[in-house]
Amino acid sequence: MRSKWQAGLLLGVVNLLLLSTALAQSDRGAIAGTVLDSSGAAVAGAAVTLKGVDTGSVYKTVSSSTGGYRISELTAALRELGVDGPRFRCGERAGSGNGK
Repeated sequence: MRSKWQAGLLLGVVNLLLLSTALAQSDRGAIAGTVLDSSGAAVAGAAVTLKGVDTGSVYKTVSSSTGGYRISELTAALRELGVDGPRFRCGERAGSGNGK
């Protein structure tokens, strides 16, 4: 009787682990990068703006002391990325969020 109880408990734990892995899947992504000036030096405090071309949604962040930035919880869509900082002119680049 004890071995049936242990087998049932083990099966329950395995199912719980599989369920939690399945629930962890998401349709969201992130964009991350580093803002550098023309000499290759990191630009801290640069304003990074991501705008949805079709939706008009806008996400903003500021680059860290090492020039790094990250915008999370994004759905796949065509977006324009703009960066404006103290040591360079504003630049923009469009992309689809799926690597194209």
